[in-house]
Amino acid sequence: MTEIIVFVIVVFALEFLFVKFIRKKFNITVYPNSERYINQTHKQSERILLLIAVTLFILSYFFNYLIVGFAVTLLYALVYRAYMEFRFEREEREYVITIVKSLAFLVVITGAPLIYFA
Repeated sequence: MTEIIVFVIVVFALEFLFVKFIRKKFNITVYPNSERYINQTHKQSERILLLIAVTLFILSYFFNYLIVGFAVTLLYALVYRAYMEFRFEREEREYVITIVKSLAFLVVITGAPLIYFA
């Protein structure tokens, strides 16, 4: 169990450092509010995805394999945010940061079970 905790901490520490490097290299500004929505469709879509993720998380208490759906839904929400940022605010390059965060989350949700069951 400690291997998983160390793995998650290392992945998110590397993600933090990589985001700092990318922000400095591409001169991407830090927004005080992380819940920036591009438009109303983006806002509603992310809220629906979050509602689906919370529902799957609650149902995973009763059904074993729905926790995978929860993780995939959160990953899909991150990828959707990156797509909306790329599509509508390409010049700000915030989508690069979102892609890095999505990749870090993907590494955690695939690596943690591999470490646990190996």
